[in-house]
Amino acid sequence: LEKLRARNINVNRLRTSLQRKKAKFMYQPVIDRVRGNIEYYECLLRVPDGDDNFISVGPMIEDAESKGLISIVDFTVIRMVIKELEEDKSIKLSVNISNIGVLNKRLLKRIESLLRKFHVADRLIIEITETSLNQDFISTKKFINTLHSYGCKFALDDFGSGFTSFKQLLNLPIDIIKIDGSYIRNILENNHSRFFVEALISLASDLGIKTVAEFV
Repeated sequence: LEKLRARNINVNRLRTSLQRKKAKFMYQPVIDRVRGNIEYYECLLRVPDGDDNFISVGPMIEDAESKGLISIVDFTVIRMVIKELEEDKSIKLSVNISNIGVLNKRLLKRIESLLRKFHVADRLIIEITETSLNQDFISTKKFINTLHSYGCKFALDDFGSGFTSFKQLLNLPIDIIKIDGSYIRNILENNHSRFFVEALISLASDLGIKTVAEFV
C-alpha cells in the first residue's frame, strides 16, 4: 500500500510539473571515441521533488502510460527540445519518445507542425526503443520515415535488451544504435558480450549506422 501511495505521489508530481512547466532537462554528453569531442547531448527529463531537487521521470513512465499521461510527456519533451535547439544553433540534441507516442498519429502531426515552424530538424535525434518495433513495426517505420523527411535522425535505444532481429534492423531506417549497457558493463570479462558488440558494430558499420555504447 505504501509503495502504491508513493507511485501515485510521483505521477501527481509529474502531472503538476508538466502543467506548471516546471520540468527541465539534464544533459548526458555522447562522446566520439576517436576524436574525444561531444557529438550531441541526450536530454533527460527531470521534475522537482518538492525539496528543490530534480528527479528522473524514468521510474514514473510506466504509471504515466497506465494513467494516460504519457502523450503529454512526449509532447512536452518534443516542445522543450525544439525550443532548446531554436535558442542555441550550435548544439545537437536527442530525446526519447515513448512506445505509445511512436504510434500516436496526433503526436506525429504536432511534431510535424513544430518542425515546419522551427527549422531545427537536422540537429534533432529522436530515440525509440526496441519494444515499439515489436508492437507495430509498420507504424513505427512510417513514424521514422515521416520525420526523416524533415531531416530528423533516429536512434534505437537499448539495443540487445529486446527481441529485435538483425533482419528487422536491415529493414529499419535507423541512424544510430545505442548498445544496451548490460553488454558494455562486463565486456572485458564476458566473451559473449564482446562477440555480440563486435558483430553489431561491424554490421552497423556496413549499413552506415553509427553505434553508441551505453554505461561507459
